[in-house]
Amino acid sequence: MYEVEENVFPKLIPYFDIVDPFRDRRTVYRGKSEEEIREMILEMCNPSWPVVHDLMDIDTCDALLMINTNGPSYGSTLELAYAKREKNIPCVCVVKPRYKWHPWLRDYAITVTDDIDLAIKSLLIFFSLEEG
Repeated sequence: MYEVEENVFPKLIPYFDIVDPFRDRRTVYRGKSEEEIREMILEMCNPSWPVVHDLMDIDTCDALLMINTNGPSYGSTLELAYAKREKNIPCVCVVKPRYKWHPWLRDYAITVTDDIDLAIKSLLIFFSLEEG
């Protein structure tokens, strides 16, 4: 649905510092099978490393932009709840149209949309970087 690095990051960079949760995994896991990735994770000292890593990323953020084109996943939904409930971080979700009314997304996000430009505008308005 979206090539995040090519289409989204350039729209955000003038306003925000980007924390890409896949920055490490994109290169480490690139070209690996699901089984190889699972083995790599299990080889690490702590199998929950991806969870700890993601929560640490959220802890450093002022906002969360979740772009999940395959629909709400367990991890994304839990990260959304953590950001909202534990850190009171505003969350904006970009999902396929059929997921826009997902109750967990609706409850924890300030905006749920299938339009990346609307999602970015929502963040800009929230932080008073653009008028609504």
